[in-house]
Amino acid sequence: MPLPARQQRGRRGRLRRRHLPSGTVSFAAGETSKTVTVQVAGDTTVESDETFAVTLSNASGGATIATASAAGIIRNDDVAATPSTFAIAAADGGHAEGDSGSSAYTFTVTRSTGIASAATVDYAVGGSQANVFSGTVAHQSANVSGYHQHYFYAASDTMSVAKGDTLFVYVRLDPDNPPTEIMLHWNDGSWGHRVYWGANELAIGVDGTEARRYMGPLPTAGEWARLEVPAGAIGLEGRTVNGMGFILNNGSATWDKAGVAHNGSDQVWFDDAVPAGAIQKTANDSWNWQAGDAADAADFVGGVLPSGTVSFAAGESSKTITVQVAGDAATENDEGFTVTLSNPSGGGSITAARAVGTIEDDDGAGSSGAGTESADILDASGGGAEIDLLADTGAGTPAFEPAQSPPMPTDLLAEPWPVVDDVAAFAA
Repeated sequence: MPLPARQQRGRRGRLRRRHLPSGTVSFAAGETSKTVTVQVAGDTTVESDETFAVTLSNASGGATIATASAAGIIRNDDVAATPSTFAIAAADGGHAEGDSGSSAYTFTVTRSTGIASAATVDYAVGGSQANVFSGTVAHQSANVSGYHQHYFYAASDTMSVAKGDTLFVYVRLDPDNPPTEIMLHWNDGSWGHRVYWGANELAIGVDGTEARRYMGPLPTAGEWARLEVPAGAIGLEGRTVNGMGFILNNGSATWDKAGVAHNGSDQVWFDDAVPAGAIQKTANDSWNWQAGDAADAADFVGGVLPSGTVSFAAGESSKTITVQVAGDAATENDEGFTVTLSNPSGGGSITAARAVGTIEDDDGAGSSGAGTESADILDASGGGAEIDLLADTGAGTPAFEPAQSPPMPTDLLAEPWPVVDDVAAFAA
């Protein structure tokens, strides 16, 4: 006895071949049971469970239908993907550019969540001053092994610190020569107000007191960081500060604007120069004020600022961005650039959106000088493999040193001559 079987689709039901199945169930003589199979199309869409009904009708031979309908449920088995959380950091973001060709600067993009699914995030390179965070110059600690500091005191332009204020300063640790410990101290008539980050190596002040307070690990090298110190932690609330010192153990760092945050607003004490009236001092260090230039499109291969998309396959947690910098022979300041992440896919987020790169100049300026009747040395070790020599017969008989260099003519000459060890010597 054949019985037609029809499916009635429930809300947003999905059945095979994109139409509702129907057909006839045929029973042979003696058969009491038959199976209707409904094929449902799978998908990866996250959705609610869906229902459908299989309904009997049109029984043959005067038969009756006791139960005309049975329900089916398409249960969702797709789990919503966890959004990815991205971060970027410099891997090898600061080194010499080279005189020609290109040099690779690399940055690592990681994701800490959503690793099970594919995801993307965009990046773009932009210019940024390499050695300067604010203003036009910043002061740099020398690259010295062991303890070294530069500091000032007795400034007539003082800084008043109120209750609840936070002291701040910006710093960038040298990625090639990072210090193992950095320490700051302030003078309000004494130098007994210190904090430090990193290793506990410099035995200055009693640890755990306002004379030496630990503030945490070192900031990430190669990136500008804001260091903040609650004034109350080092006994400076209600005091007037006239000096500040910048101490390192090993390595080098660049320092920029400093001041006090009062009621949520920064009050910069000094930026491009020390405060008026300050006396500057050093210990195994120097006051080295550095300018910084921002990289532009001409500094990169192809003459454009690089940009693109970082694509993560399911299971991948780390990818590398390679920025190709064009080498040149121009003498210039170090140049800075940033690599910035944006537009994470799938509702993702970015915890560290920017990393800093530094194109380090490796083209020094050569030297020049005038000869005398005594022995002279012209040193061009600052750059180049040639020296332009200009000899006057009235200045004696010039000669090259080392001996294998070409002889010097006795009349007026202006020629580029090869130089051994970048030094030419003139005999009297």
